[in-house]
Amino acid sequence: PIVYWGFTASNTQLTWYPANSDIDFGHMYFFFGQIVTRFNRTPETDSCCAGPIQFLVNSIYTSGNGADPLSFVKWYWDFGDGNTSLQRNPPAHQYAAPGSYTVKFTITNSSDCAFDTLITKITLGATPRADFTASPLCANSDVQFLDKSSASIGTVTGWLWQFDNGTVSKKQNPTAIFSNTGLHSATLAVHTEYACWSDTTITFVINEKPIVDYTFTRDCFGNVEFQSALLNNVNINSWHWDFGDNHFSQQANPSHFFRDDSNYITKLWAVSGDCLGQGGGDIVSKDTFDQSCTCFCWK
Repeated sequence: PIVYWGFTASNTQLTWYPANSDIDFGHMYFFFGQIVTRFNRTPETDSCCAGPIQFLVNSIYTSGNGADPLSFVKWYWDFGDGNTSLQRNPPAHQYAAPGSYTVKFTITNSSDCAFDTLITKITLGATPRADFTASPLCANSDVQFLDKSSASIGTVTGWLWQFDNGTVSKKQNPTAIFSNTGLHSATLAVHTEYACWSDTTITFVINEKPIVDYTFTRDCFGNVEFQSALLNNVNINSWHWDFGDNHFSQQANPSHFFRDDSNYITKLWAVSGDCLGQGGGDIVSKDTFDQSCTCFCWK
C-alpha cells in the first residue's frame, strides 16, 4: 500500500569543472498514467475485397503527472498479409486478394514494454459469379429459372431478376411467362453476405409450344384406335398418351384395348423439339366410352 522511492546519481568526470558549473547528469523519464489499447476500421464489418481499409487508433491515453503520454509510446501494426506499419494511424491498407486476415495492433512504451496487443480477424469476400439456366423455353408456359451463381469466398444471399416481359423477382429460382415467341433476355444480379455484387444478362429464344388434338374410333369389344392431330407448325419430339387405365403409349397414333366396360378419360400431350425436349403443349383429355353393344347371333 505504501511505496517509497529513492533516487541517487553519481558522475565520474575526467575534466575538472568549477564548483558553480552546470553539469548535465542525464535524464530519467517516468510516465504515470494509463493506456487502453483500441482501434477502429472503416468499413466496420467484413466487406467485399474492393477498396482499401482504414485503420484508426481509438486508444485512451491518460497521464497523472502532466506529461504528454503520446511521447512515451510506440505503435505497431501487422495487417496479416506480410505488411506492417509503425504509424499511429497508418494509410488506408489495400489487400491484394479476398480471404481471411489476422490483424494485430500493439502499443509499447519507450522501453518496448507492451501495454496490450489486440488481435482481430477480418474476412474480405470475393466477387460472385452470376449465372443461371432456364427451361422449358416455350411461349405461354412457366419458364423455370435456376440460379447457378457461386462465390469463392462468401455465399450468395440475395437475388434480383429482371425479365424483358416487364416482371421482376427477388426469389432464388423464380418462374416467368413469355407470351411472344422469339429472342428474349433476363438479367440476374446477386450479392453475398460481404456485399459483393455481380450481374449477368443471358438471351434465349422462346419457341411456340405444340397445340394438339386427337380423335378416336372404337368397336364393341374394347378396341380403340387413336389419331393424333398437330394444329400448329412445330417440330414434335415425342408423343405421350395416358389411356386412363394405368396404360401409356408414346406412339403418335396408338391402338389400345380396354379390358373392362367403364368410363375412361384419355389424355394426350406432345413435347416439341424446339423447346429443348422439355416443353410441352397443353394436355388434351377426352372421355372415351367403352360401352357394350347388343349383338345378335344367328344360326
